[in-house]
Amino acid sequence: MAKLRVDKIAAPIIKDKFTGSVYFDGSSDYLSLPVSSDFQFGSGDFTIECWAYALDEGTDDILGIYNTGDDRRTFALRKDQTESVQFLFSSNGSSGTSLSSAESIIQLRTWHHYAVVRRNSVYEIYFDGVKVATKSDSTDAIYTNNDDGLRIGSSYNTDFHGYISNLRICKGHAVYTENFTPPTRELEIHLGAKGVVFPAADNRTVLLACQSSTDATAEATGRHILTANGNATAADANPGLFRKTNITSTITETTGSVYFDGTGDYFDIVENNNDFDFDGDFTVEFWVYFNTVNSRNDTVGSGNNSVYLGSSKSGWIASYYTLSGSKWHFSYQSNQSWIFEYTFSFTSVADTWYHVAFTREGSSIKCFVDGVQQGSTQSSSATLTSSENLLRVGGGGGSTSLLLNGYLSNLRICKGHAVYTSQFIPPTRELEVHQGPDDDRTVLLACYDGENIFADKSGRHIIAAYGDRLSSPTPTATDSPIGITTNYPPVTRNVDPTDGPTFQGGAGFTSQNWLTLPKGTTIERFPNSAGVDAASARGIISGGYYDPAGVVNVIEYLTISTLGNTKDFGDLSTNHAHGKSGFASNTKGIFAGGGSPGASSLSNNISYITIATTGDGKDFGDCITKTKDGSAAGNQTRGIFHAAEGPSGTTATNSLQYVTIQTSGNAIEFGDLTIARTNSTGELSSPVRGLFMGGYIPSSPNRTNTIDYVTISTTSNAVDFGDMTEAKSNYGVLSNSTRGIRSGGNSAVNTIDYITIATLGDAQDFGDLTTGLFDPAGTCASSIRGIIAGGYKSPAFLNVIQYVTISTLGNTQDFGDMTSLGSNGAGLSNGHGGLG
Repeated sequence: MAKLRVDKIAAPIIKDKFTGSVYFDGSSDYLSLPVSSDFQFGSGDFTIECWAYALDEGTDDILGIYNTGDDRRTFALRKDQTESVQFLFSSNGSSGTSLSSAESIIQLRTWHHYAVVRRNSVYEIYFDGVKVATKSDSTDAIYTNNDDGLRIGSSYNTDFHGYISNLRICKGHAVYTENFTPPTRELEIHLGAKGVVFPAADNRTVLLACQSSTDATAEATGRHILTANGNATAADANPGLFRKTNITSTITETTGSVYFDGTGDYFDIVENNNDFDFDGDFTVEFWVYFNTVNSRNDTVGSGNNSVYLGSSKSGWIASYYTLSGSKWHFSYQSNQSWIFEYTFSFTSVADTWYHVAFTREGSSIKCFVDGVQQGSTQSSSATLTSSENLLRVGGGGGSTSLLLNGYLSNLRICKGHAVYTSQFIPPTRELEVHQGPDDDRTVLLACYDGENIFADKSGRHIIAAYGDRLSSPTPTATDSPIGITTNYPPVTRNVDPTDGPTFQGGAGFTSQNWLTLPKGTTIERFPNSAGVDAASARGIISGGYYDPAGVVNVIEYLTISTLGNTKDFGDLSTNHAHGKSGFASNTKGIFAGGGSPGASSLSNNISYITIATTGDGKDFGDCITKTKDGSAAGNQTRGIFHAAEGPSGTTATNSLQYVTIQTSGNAIEFGDLTIARTNSTGELSSPVRGLFMGGYIPSSPNRTNTIDYVTISTTSNAVDFGDMTEAKSNYGVLSNSTRGIRSGGNSAVNTIDYITIATLGDAQDFGDLTTGLFDPAGTCASSIRGIIAGGYKSPAFLNVIQYVTISTLGNTQDFGDMTSLGSNGAGLSNGHGGLG
């Protein structure tokens, strides 16, 4: 007889996981940050530390602000050509001082811990925990540079070639004062004295970067926006530092939104401590989805566009107009007149999510939509006062006219800083609070929780709802405003699925049998990919050449985790279904180009489907040129495809084009592959990096083994990654977030090889196809399993579906059959590697 303690069953499982790094190729690769007082050290204490893995001899700057060309030297941490550690600094910008370690202490292709500290006017360098240089300088403060931002992987002079991990800058204190054992855990943020909610800005960690293996621009303090330049790329190479993670905390789900029906729905938020008054820099940002685009749509503000607030009253308003041209407005009224009414031309359509941000830096007011600045920069230094101490969401303060008919998500207001100052990639993660003093922090973050419309992540405000809903915790399905979990922008968040009711106290039952629980959680057994877990991820096979039907527009689907045959999904919107490129977000699948075999009937059509449903394809836009027979890459936000054959139908090209998946429209030029090639299918990517392998080339020897990669969030030419195990074309590729797989190829080989996406290098042998083939009907993947469907092996077309377990090595196994014999289509899934 025994008692089962149920309060112990669901205890979170804690495991150690390695940290990440950022790879720099030594040629104009770096991470850049805007100018910030965080890196203006003056004469105070500070610490700069990181792990670095150098690949080349010579002088490489690990980080710094050291612009010698314009006499704006500030500081830099350097690996000198003598393989010594140097720290350079200047008090006037025009001349510099340095301290250096002994020569030849740095070993190439080895992780080393670097730390520079200043304490009480004494500079010290620690290398792998041992003090290797010291210098006293009590006279001069470090030069204050108001023109150049910090660079990581460079310092405006020489660029670093290698990996950097766990780069931390602390302002106001020296972390190390004597020899120490280098950290074995991922570095953490120092928030100041214990118990201080808002630590002093001059005594805390001001930067913590280069820790993610999937996002080169991730920054843990929330104080800075990093931009990846060149081919700076997140990597899983690391110095062996563990991070302690709750496995379930890395599971992702989509963010939420709030629905307003346009007939009396809005939120009112009573202002806390002048949070919505702006006497300096600010940011107002949100995701918006219009059900109906009215002539005037007040979105959020303490003022409105229908009436003046009254004598001696004032407020600002963000809104969208279609009167006299389509444009976003940001306006401020005071004492029954408009102080300014700034407009930014942009055409919004219904049923589409847009990320919108209004910012002021200094006197410059800008509007960004989906990361792109719209219209001209406006100028005003006016103090924006919300005299009624009330913010309205879904409308404008002081009026119930011009209300929004649609959805809002991730509404964030930051006071004291401009989050965005130039073009950027819209956020793909749920927004977070920027901590800080009351005059420089996030003051509101709302409309992100589809299960609780009253949630404010900043914790500073009480939200009241008006309309059908009112402020009730028990709405009905028809009440609004109401939280929504089924319509959301392309934004995800980390969640802990064990969070919920807890069994307290003693609970037990009597049993004469053993109770055997499954090993691991369901989530551990089926890891999540951008909100679509491996247990439910769906694969799509579309178009191609079927025997005996010829070129078809058929779409079929399967559940990747469940063995079986494909089922009918619908039809593509075009009969040019042969040789399309396929890519997807976790909700939308997109097919680009296509044509019939040979040189005729190419298409520039781009169509899309909603993966979780069934139905026919719909028009998305057009490729730049007619094309077919190219593979693809992408993440939750962006899809990139190789326009492999040009309008002649016979010319191999190196052209890459891209689309923003959430927003229908025509393709845009991305860059070029290193060589022109054609004849591949599938999607191979991590959330950061897209890869394009091998292919047919017009000149002898007619096949290439070249592997190229691109950084998905940028627009630039591809860079060499390594080589396939053999030169092949007409194969299929697939991936999860860490490993890419190539299978089959011309002459119907049975070869399978693989690459590790985060690490440059050649492919390695994975195993064999049970049935050799070329021109598969489609390939697709979840985070666990890869699917290779159909193909051709002389003299017959195939309908067999094979699968591999991506994280292992070995031969394929039988999955099931397609509905028909077919080849040369396109495949995609809502669980592929680009989704995390």
